[in-house]
Amino acid sequence: MAAHAIESELRVIEHLMVEPADVGKVLAVVRPDECFDPNHRVLLASIESVWNTTGRLDSTMAAREIHRRHGPEVAGKAIEIMVAASEMDHQGNGLEHAKIVHDCWRARRLTERLRDALVEAEGGRPDEALAKLQSGDDGRSTSELRTIRDLLESSYTRAHSSKSTGAISLGDPQLDLLTGGLRPGKVGVIAADTSWGKSSWCISVVDDLLLAGRGALIISTEDTEDVYGDRFMARRAAINARRLRDRQLTREEHAAVARVLSEAQPMPMFLDGIGVPFERLIAQTRNVLEQHNKIEIVVLDYIQECRMLAKAEDDRRMFREIARQFRATVKRAKRAGLIASQITLSDKGRAPTKNDIRECRDIGHGAELVLIGWTPDKDITDGDDVRFREGAKVLRVDKAKEGIKGTVDLRWDAESACFRSPENFSAEFDDLLDDGRYQ
Repeated sequence: MAAHAIESELRVIEHLMVEPADVGKVLAVVRPDECFDPNHRVLLASIESVWNTTGRLDSTMAAREIHRRHGPEVAGKAIEIMVAASEMDHQGNGLEHAKIVHDCWRARRLTERLRDALVEAEGGRPDEALAKLQSGDDGRSTSELRTIRDLLESSYTRAHSSKSTGAISLGDPQLDLLTGGLRPGKVGVIAADTSWGKSSWCISVVDDLLLAGRGALIISTEDTEDVYGDRFMARRAAINARRLRDRQLTREEHAAVARVLSEAQPMPMFLDGIGVPFERLIAQTRNVLEQHNKIEIVVLDYIQECRMLAKAEDDRRMFREIARQFRATVKRAKRAGLIASQITLSDKGRAPTKNDIRECRDIGHGAELVLIGWTPDKDITDGDDVRFREGAKVLRVDKAKEGIKGTVDLRWDAESACFRSPENFSAEFDDLLDDGRYQ
């Protein structure tokens, strides 16, 4: 396997020397730290740095970058590798060899997990062995030490990029103004009491993305695909949710259902996690994100239904670890994430906060955004004005690292049992885009 990987690594470097415009395509398949040969890792990382900073590449620039980062000795070895690669017969299959390098890296990871699992099994710890075999790590075995220049170069590249950061709207202009939306590499928590509508709110965020031709993934640990399918259908077709559930649609509603189905795209977006150990579920999630680049957000609905094979001292530690692994997976994949959670109120007369998250407050502590769903049991007034009416679906921004705290009265469609954006939402969101807030 090592010889196979090294040969392919050389072919990848050779291809980049001949076709430097393919750097972006190659790096989308294989990361520098996946190379078996340490010199190849250094070389590919420097090629990536030069490309990200300047948008072009040649061997001299790569050698200078390596000399700056690692000194003359390492730079000399890298030049020897580039010379050897340039003398190879160009076969035009750099992407194929990048895939081979990536597959060899995955095989090495699997071998390491098998070895660790055997150690646990031989020690009489079968549960720990199974957990190691099924989960592995968060996708990396080591971390690369970076310099302050590396970080500033990365910031410089992002600042001069014309590519949008892809902020995800949360379905309400006021909510987006408070939070700044949800961006790649950020994870939020939506917490509310039972039957408030956590899943329905997550569906509204996901559905708006899907209707815009963007990608999303829902991992359901409680409701089946039939339940989710009916919720999406009721929202898109604007039909009575109860009649859809009871199979008593009117003629007009049947026509609306047929129209929605005819317009639907075959876009992967649902993963059934009911009863699946979280170690397996998060490993499957990583595979899905590797295979489907269009997915922008991952929703875990909901965390209290998750269970791990590895034994924890108590539920608090287990849910903390589940949240940690979910955040790490989403952030490493450069996606946004949402964790749905229940809350427990000891005092029904007060508004809930992030401290009421059930089982483990750390679920919210590790997130960039915490939203608390709440239904007032009486009118909430501000002087003579009624701010929130009894029975309203209220969403409180209790934590926002890139925004401010506040409370929003959401638009609930009781007929279709779903959340909807305001009538003028598209125009208002376009204004925010023009203002630069979501660029």
